[in-house]
Amino acid sequence: MLKQRKNLIRFWAAGDLIVTGLLVFPPVATWFLQILLDINAWFGGQSGPQALSSFGLLFVCITGTLGVVWAIARLVRPTWWLGMIDAVARLWVGGLIVYFVFAHDVPGILLLFVLSEWAGALHQGVRLVRNKERSAQNPTPI
Repeated sequence: MLKQRKNLIRFWAAGDLIVTGLLVFPPVATWFLQILLDINAWFGGQSGPQALSSFGLLFVCITGTLGVVWAIARLVRPTWWLGMIDAVARLWVGGLIVYFVFAHDVPGILLLFVLSEWAGALHQGVRLVRNKERSAQNPTPI
């Protein structure tokens, strides 16, 4: 059961590492953001390059770096608490995306990330809570 929990936390951390890793370096982040905009245009949304100021790109890269560090922490030490914190954070991030898409005209393609964030929150959160309850019912002897 402990191995399953660790694998669950590492699964979502690995996915985060891939996506947030694309936001760490300015040229890669710019390329990735442009791909998202191109996909958005393909689905009928805003098209063309969106000018991102140097200040905005700085925050994209800082956020990517923090995402990578958070993912590495969960890969190296996949504890129940880190998994639960991640599940709650995913709910918040998904909510932020929804807010900015509908209130601030952010490209709608980002709603795909809401699906992954909330799916991760539910999958990880529910399984970790069930795992904790089972562990409490069947404590292992010391």
